[in-house]
Formats: sequence, C-alpha cells, structure tokens
Amino acid sequence: MHTTERSFADVTVVLEGSGRVQWRPLGCRGLAAATGIWPTPAQRAALEQRLAVGHLLVVVADAPYASVDLMPEEVPHLAAELLPELRLDPDGFGQLRVTAFDWMPEAAAACGHGFLRRAADLRSAPGGGLLPDLLQQEAVTGQVRFVHRAGHRPLTPAQLADLAATTRRLTGSTL
Repeated sequence: MHTTERSFADVTVVLEGSGRVQWRPLGCRGLAAATGIWPTPAQRAALEQRLAVGHLLVVVADAPYASVDLMPEEVPHLAAELLPELRLDPDGFGQLRVTAFDWMPEAAAACGHGFLRRAADLRSAPGGGLLPDLLQQEAVTGQVRFVHRAGHRPLTPAQLADLAATTRRLTGSTL
C-alpha cells in the first residue's frame, strides 16, 4: 500500500498533498523523477472496491492544492501525464501542482473543498490559533469524512489509527 493511504480494518485514511506524487530515483545524486500521482488506476480500483463493500474513507488535507518543487535536472524526466500541472520559472526550476480531491467523484470533492474553506475561516478568526492541529468534519458524508490538518508535521501511526477509530465510532460501523 502506498504511503498516501493507510488501511485500518474497515477504514482507509488518505493523506492529501505532495506525498501523493510517486517517484523513481535518477542515479545517485539524490534526484528523482515524478512518475505519477496517487492513485494509479489500480490503486483507485482497490479503493473503490473497499468502498463498495461498505468500508469508510477519511481524507486528511491541509490545503486545496500542494506544490512540489523540481530541480532543472528532474524536469525532463517528468511523466507526460503530469506536464499539464507543471509550471517552469525562467531558470528552469519546476513546480508541480497536486490538486486535493481530484481523484474523488465531483460531489465528494466539492464537499471536501467546502470543508477546507470552513476550516480556513475558523483558523483565521479570532482565537483560531487555539484550535487543535486536526479539525474533523462533524458529519460523515456518506462513507467519506474530511479532516483539516494545520501545518505540515507528519501524522503519527497512532493519530491515523485514532482518526479511523473516531470515524468508525461516529458511523456505527461494525465491519
């Protein structure tokens, strides 16, 4: 399973952002080629299969899109399917844009973007700095629940398991 998604029995947690970019090494100089963005067709099919049998989905995002910086030596090795998301500066450095929720059905993606806007409004309001790092959507939308993450610190396995358990508890899932 790719590090973008983690499965906890009947709950899959997906981490949006730059981690969705899939890479392959380019020699020994620490450079890499972006080969795709999660999910691949096979990964999408596996996720859809889990949802079809009643599993739940938690999607964690911190922004409507993420940017991945590319060195000039990495740009020529970029997978062709990613070229529409590439922006180049005059010096040849690239920036790859990864749009949150672009892999979801349109209605679910719209719900996710709406939740991100509401979370940003809460965080920018007076006292917003006192909110916890993770803001969880109160109502589960079908089988999907959205979580807004403040900052870019990695979530621990225990935090991911807790998100899965909370979602399971809120939906009454018994799988």
